[in-house]
Amino acid sequence: MKKMGLGILGLIILVVMASGCVGTGSGKVVNQTRDVSGFNQISTNGDINLFIKQGTNESLVIEAENNVIPNIKTAVSNSRLTIDQGLGQTTVMPTKPVNVYVTVKDLSSVDSSGSGSVQTDKLNVNSLTLTISGSGNDTINGLTANTLKVVISGSGSVTAAGKANSQDVTISGSGEYNGSNLTSNTASVNINGSGKAIVYALQQLNIMISGSGEVNYLGNPKLTQQISGSGKVTSI
Repeated sequence: MKKMGLGILGLIILVVMASGCVGTGSGKVVNQTRDVSGFNQISTNGDINLFIKQGTNESLVIEAENNVIPNIKTAVSNSRLTIDQGLGQTTVMPTKPVNVYVTVKDLSSVDSSGSGSVQTDKLNVNSLTLTISGSGNDTINGLTANTLKVVISGSGSVTAAGKANSQDVTISGSGEYNGSNLTSNTASVNINGSGKAIVYALQQLNIMISGSGEVNYLGNPKLTQQISGSGKVTSI
């Protein structure tokens, strides 16, 4: 019986190790500053809450449990800052949010993979591309840009406010885009699936829907639409 008990214990340990999880967060939240520079693109992987602000000096601060922080990998390569929570490796599962605060000089793209979030305030850039793979949630406030491109794959959502000369939105799946507070001269929306989008276009709006997607729009633009399925386009 004793040998059987040891065998079961060993099996449990193997299962835990195979799952890549060796424990849970300590509950003690600390901050760690890391040196980063020379980037205008950001990629995140995992359940990470990313807070971005624009300034004159680039910086990165991680706020998480003290035994979770060592698993979070950060690196800059080819002008891209990558922030990886390290899930799927031998890691510790957080019990508190993982928050990352980044200051950028300039920003051209943010790619999110997982269930985290991205939040920005007062961004002034030439072109910005937001890409979500998964169930992430992006909130972009105070944006001034020449072009905004949004690509959502999955059930993620993006809310944008500010102004752009043009915006291009692509949704594959059940994702949602709310640009009711982002004015643009021209806009393009392409939905494949059951996604939903709200856009504000002043001059030109091009819409393509394949499936049951919905597009609501503000403004009085020249409208071009192509719908395959039960999709809907509504002026609000």
